[in-house]
Amino acid sequence: MASLTPHILNAQTELGAIKEPGRTLSFYGMESGRFEVAAMAGPEGAQLGSLAEQVWPVWQNQLGLPERWPVGITVRLAPAETWPSGSPSWRVTTEAAGVVSLWIRARTIEEPEGLTEQRRLLRALADAALHRQAVFKATALDKITVPAWLSIGAAEAVLIRRQPALSDAWQQEVKGLPHMPPLHAILSPQDPAPAAAAAYAVWLWLQTEGARSGGWRVFLSEVLAGADALKSITRNYENRLGRVGNQELELAWQTGCANLVRVKIVPVMEPAESRLWLGQLTRSSLHDATQKTDIAVDLTTEWDHRQDTEVRKQRDDRINLLASTFHQIHPFYRNAAGSLGRLWLAMDKNKQTAWKKELEEWRRDTSSGLELEKASARILDKSER
Repeated sequence: MASLTPHILNAQTELGAIKEPGRTLSFYGMESGRFEVAAMAGPEGAQLGSLAEQVWPVWQNQLGLPERWPVGITVRLAPAETWPSGSPSWRVTTEAAGVVSLWIRARTIEEPEGLTEQRRLLRALADAALHRQAVFKATALDKITVPAWLSIGAAEAVLIRRQPALSDAWQQEVKGLPHMPPLHAILSPQDPAPAAAAAYAVWLWLQTEGARSGGWRVFLSEVLAGADALKSITRNYENRLGRVGNQELELAWQTGCANLVRVKIVPVMEPAESRLWLGQLTRSSLHDATQKTDIAVDLTTEWDHRQDTEVRKQRDDRINLLASTFHQIHPFYRNAAGSLGRLWLAMDKNKQTAWKKELEEWRRDTSSGLELEKASARILDKSER
């Protein structure tokens, strides 16, 4: 543990002081310059570590996150019984020198699992990432503002990327509303938790309108520094919306939202995002109850654990996720996605020869996709000169 950064060592000390007897601590994303997760060994910590890894390619593209921060975010998953009663289920702290820490309360027995828990964890991660990005952009600590709609929208974006069917569900939910809430109400800093459907609608609308002009990125930086959101939209989206007052802006919002729910939204990942997403999908973890610790499992070691109940469940979930997300994967990497799916199916059928063949295919297809990605980047680079 000597190589860990000081704030991770602090997390080890803090969690170690409250951990259950006989249970070890697990760490995910150490020294990544991203999310550095410390949690007690077990499935909850593994889930948080996996989500923390999966969000990066989505938010890197949509929030303009760097490849890594000079100092990553320390994430601590604390036992529910040690959490102050009545407190919010996570808290973010910011300190000098770019140190941002996130404490998350573990799920209680009474709270639902599945999508509800994923939303909670993703919103906490988004809240911390937006705080860290504001610090990275040299925003004064006392000026940092992370509105609820923004972290909710970021969380929904990841969920929809992971489960594309949720995009249809979102559209149906919005269509069922008598009317979409006014823009000023959703963006209001006084609203601690706007509806997820409305928050994601604003997130999607602002990115759609401001992607090419760069208006979205400038708006994001201003809002995180405490700027009035409506005034920032008026300034940074003028080339798309024209010179508008509040009434015209509200009309543009309601019209834009109506258009979004009429269009079939199947966003295709960028090449790099597809590569990272597939790479993350190949990594999982196994909780060793005997040693009371988590074991990292990748494609080359998964065969030895293929019959383990936990590994089988994770594999089934990943096969379903891969199938539902296939058409969102960039064409450069769809062959790799296909070989990955066949690899897991061969593992399910206990066919080692087929598994080895598909493992080699996966490596070749991934390498070919990377060559296409680099060639495309070179062509684009030349065209912009």
